[in-house]
Amino acid sequence: ADRVVAISNKTASELVELIGLPRERIDVIPNGIDLSAWTATADTRDASERNALWKGARIGGNLEDPYVVYVGYCDHRKGVSAMFEALAEARQSLPVRLIWAGKQLDEDYTRLQRQADALGVGDAVHFVGYVSDAALAALYRRALAHLFLSTLEGFGLSVAEAIACGCPVILVRNSG
Repeated sequence: ADRVVAISNKTASELVELIGLPRERIDVIPNGIDLSAWTATADTRDASERNALWKGARIGGNLEDPYVVYVGYCDHRKGVSAMFEALAEARQSLPVRLIWAGKQLDEDYTRLQRQADALGVGDAVHFVGYVSDAALAALYRRALAHLFLSTLEGFGLSVAEAIACGCPVILVRNSG
């Protein structure tokens, strides 16, 4: 190819490093999001969207209890151990919960629950599965933060969505 489009500077650097593509042949064009869907302005349906998730996932506690949100799968690069460890540390001073949005395999739920239990945060991790964009935006707008501790990403789309919704993001250096 005469030109290659990369979704981030991180991806462009990897193209240079891993396959030797000359940097001058790479254009960085980040992914975008629909700012009419991802906004910090509360929607009249936000409370009902969150309430439906709470009921569907059988999340205990009050809807107004503090929480952080993670969106995505659970493979090795996503920083799952770091998320659970951070949650355990945060819970020493604040009764915060982790709301995890994203479909997992059945065996993943079991493994993740065991891992959370081993760190003493099993009762504070709530898996809500796949959620609609409207429900996710509602989660972001009320969350203390979006956790994005992945160590290998090309572009963190959930980071852009969270920021657009006015949600602070906690992330690691040198990821997408």
